[in-house]
Amino acid sequence: MTVKTCIHPGQISVVNDEFTPREEVAYARKVVEILEYSKREGKGACSLDGKMIDNPISKIARKLIKKQKLRKFNWRLLGLGY
Repeated sequence: MTVKTCIHPGQISVVNDEFTPREEVAYARKVVEILEYSKREGKGACSLDGKMIDNPISKIARKLIKKQKLRKFNWRLLGLGY
């Protein structure tokens, strides 16, 4: 899910907690980590849990991680939220 409507700013943190894909984010972090390691070893692709990991997969994983970081952003710092 990418969108959920809230009628009060106090609901934002609850909705974010419920809809954050924890297992997917953990796997995405593993994908990025293993591919970075693979690149340091001079390889362009690698395998994780029997699946090929390359740059396009890493790009998708990085987007998911970035979305998760934005969900955790403290909007109160900008005066948006309670």
